[in-house]
Amino acid sequence: MPLSVRFRRLTVALLGAGGLAVSAAPSYAYSALYVFGDSLSDAGNVSAVSGGLVPPSPYVGGHFSNGPTWAEDLSLKLGLGQLLPSNEGGTDYAYGYATTSADIPRSSPVPLNLPIPNVEQQVAAYSAQHGNQADAAAIYAVWIGSNDVLNALAGLATGALPADQLVAKLEDAVTSEVRAIGTLVQEGAKHVLVGLLPDLGLTPALNTTAPGAGTAIAQAYNSALEDATGSLFSGIDLKYLDTFGLLQSAVGNPSAYGFTNVTSPCLTASSVCSDPDQHLFWDELHPTAAGHELIADLALRTVSVTTVPLPSGAALFGVAIAVLGTLTTLTRSVRQRQLVS
Repeated sequence: MPLSVRFRRLTVALLGAGGLAVSAAPSYAYSALYVFGDSLSDAGNVSAVSGGLVPPSPYVGGHFSNGPTWAEDLSLKLGLGQLLPSNEGGTDYAYGYATTSADIPRSSPVPLNLPIPNVEQQVAAYSAQHGNQADAAAIYAVWIGSNDVLNALAGLATGALPADQLVAKLEDAVTSEVRAIGTLVQEGAKHVLVGLLPDLGLTPALNTTAPGAGTAIAQAYNSALEDATGSLFSGIDLKYLDTFGLLQSAVGNPSAYGFTNVTSPCLTASSVCSDPDQHLFWDELHPTAAGHELIADLALRTVSVTTVPLPSGAALFGVAIAVLGTLTTLTRSVRQRQLVS
């Protein structure tokens, strides 16, 4: 293992514990890890349904990155073994390109017209395979919404999504995610990890074109999601994966996390960087394997040791003004790209 990776892990462990030594032993002996979401959590489902064509090289091993996702890392850290995609009989139901069930126009088509289940359909597939009975000893991770937000921003810029429909569409997306979580809880899930959206304004996709809009909408989505889940599911072990705060911290102090580049992607249209472990981002939206490891370490602390502070978010109804103020800049920058988060 490269020394840089060893030092990064040590640094993150210390930061996450506030500089204090903590036990790495989980609070629960989970029986399994079930995962639902998009390409940030896809262990190989899109690769399986595309016959290995998507994502293409130099993406590695069917991941939308240069290595395993945070969910795969977390499974190993919890002592649950290798996390496999559901298409291969595993417990990871996440698909690249996935959205909630909200009717937000995609900014670009899914490659090869692949069948991509939204998060409610992913949960339905799990339910069908398990007789509508969730394992109360398992942990269920749900992380979705980034594609909904990115598609909404692109739709605003191109006119595919009328501005007066923005708030309603994002409310629909939150409602869809809450329904998916609710199905799992109704079927017996007791331990749920809900992924908050990262600060999308800090991703290479938006950090030079519409950082304010990306940040504001992600905050608003997170705030609405926390409000809804916190009130509806107070009787279960519900925790939030604060990737919004983690990304802000890593971009604000990259050296503390072992990175030298937190603003531009390692992979571009013409080349791959020589030092991906030093990059936070693999492409315009996805973390490198090193970035995923940071998320996994945060997830481990969240579900087993510490409570992660939740970011304060703007009210969803107030975000439209901030977003619309960035449309002129965003319109100039929007181009045809695959939003594969």
